[in-house]
Amino acid sequence: MDIRALRIWFSAHKRSFPWRNDPSPYTVLVYEIMLQQTQASRVVDYFHRWMQLFPSFEHLTTAQEEEVIKAWEGLGYYSRARNLHKAAKEVILTHDGVLPSDKATLLSIPGIGPYTAGAILSFAYHKRAPAVDANVLRLFSRLYNEEKTARDIESLLDILLPETQPWTVMEACIELGALICTRRPSCSLCPLKQSCQAYEHNTQHLLPRTKRTTRTRLHRKVLICIYKEQVLLVRRTGKALMSGLYEFPYIEQITDVPLQELGITALQELDRVSHSFTSFQAHLYPTIFKATQPFTYPDGIWIPLTELSLYPFSSGHRRVMLLVQRTLPQLEILVKDAIHIKP
Repeated sequence: MDIRALRIWFSAHKRSFPWRNDPSPYTVLVYEIMLQQTQASRVVDYFHRWMQLFPSFEHLTTAQEEEVIKAWEGLGYYSRARNLHKAAKEVILTHDGVLPSDKATLLSIPGIGPYTAGAILSFAYHKRAPAVDANVLRLFSRLYNEEKTARDIESLLDILLPETQPWTVMEACIELGALICTRRPSCSLCPLKQSCQAYEHNTQHLLPRTKRTTRTRLHRKVLICIYKEQVLLVRRTGKALMSGLYEFPYIEQITDVPLQELGITALQELDRVSHSFTSFQAHLYPTIFKATQPFTYPDGIWIPLTELSLYPFSSGHRRVMLLVQRTLPQLEILVKDAIHIKP
């Protein structure tokens, strides 16, 4: 690998991100957790907001979990936010507020895996440490023209990373994979093409081999139940996938549920909302209902309509919530005692 050519390319082409201005251990932990399975362009605004709300481990530790989830709302994979919250508490309670600088201890902290540990050691502590993400995995599989595992590449980087400023080379590898050595590589722009065996054999489009995943389709009828100026929400609890988040009640569309038993009457259907999570593709069909009374529902709470935006919603239901907010001011909902729903 031509380290000099890689450094020159990185210096000229690296993207400007707010977290690169202050690569402190806390900053690196936050942005690396945010970047997991999320595009960097989406993370920027969330990072700014997060650092305003929780600028340090101490600030994050004192926050309530619901505040943390609300700040994360829209990024998805909410276990990342919960683990970040747990990690802050462990750093304060067990490590005197200082993120450890050795890999073994880092790996014992919630939410920190081999890549994140390597990134913290490299970018925050400037150690000679490999950090192998999907971009680096793709890059090295092509450089050597064979399928590589993360462990294979860690071993290679232990040899290849220079003694002088190794963190810049590590970050350059990640950046090259993100910008040039993508799924559809721009080989003509690559500073490493002369030493790339896949480029030489024209096999770059074949590596690394990816497994196709099929998504299970879900069709759900979402119930926007309104009584006077209140709406019914459900808070997911326990170890559920959406634990700590709020949703509107829903039923699977194939389920024949006698909604009249709940004492609700359909008023207006809203636009369908589709979203993906883990291995599912969910299609949500929201309908506004008028309730004759604030009935009891499992894990349900009735909240003022004006406070909807204060609650952290799962991604799909957040989009439904925005539809509800846009629709209510134009919708004449008259309940039995002649009180109108106010926008």
